[in-house]
Amino acid sequence: KSKVKLTVSDDLNTVKLETFDASNQKISSKVTKKHGSITEETYKAKKLDSKKLTRSNDTTLEYSEITNEENATKAVETLKNGIKFEGSLVGGKTTLKITEGTVT
Repeated sequence: KSKVKLTVSDDLNTVKLETFDASNQKISSKVTKKHGSITEETYKAKKLDSKKLTRSNDTTLEYSEITNEENATKAVETLKNGIKFEGSLVGGKTTLKITEGTVT
């Protein structure tokens, strides 16, 4: 039996939706800001597993294989036109690679 917690900030600018499993461990979180950004997080074994940031301009930044708050094995930035840049998060700093190539 899972539980859901909905929190609205006093200024009504932020809405947070958290989902908990039967043992009351957080399994997901979604924060929506009035200006249009959305942060989605998923948890496994009480630890942050993945995070997706969607900005108001519809670009996204996704982290997966997260080891702690400042490190993730994989980071993917997706622009509005669908172009993707891949990289990683190390020491709280996201590094993305731009690769040149030809598609046939």
